[in-house]
Amino acid sequence: MAAAIQLIALYAVLNPATVVVALYMGARASEAQKIPIAAMMGGIAGMALIGLLGQLPLGISLGHERAAGGMFIALLLVALLWATVGYFVVRPRLR
Repeated sequence: MAAAIQLIALYAVLNPATVVVALYMGARASEAQKIPIAAMMGGIAGMALIGLLGQLPLGISLGHERAAGGMFIALLLVALLWATVGYFVVRPRLR
């Protein structure tokens, strides 16, 4: 059980689609209220990448289909962090 949670956390933190999309959308947000929307898009992009990689014969899989809900929540939290960084750190440098 603990190994599955660690694997979910590892996939969430190391997912490049989540980081790139959330950081970019957070930096492009015009108001702070749009940070959760940027995080949601980052989470969706991360789930899409995991789903696509799971279809390829690369051996990348969670192994538990029941973990998809937990994976999305973990990706959402990581994306919220990156969207906040994009809004408060990257956005002021772009202007």
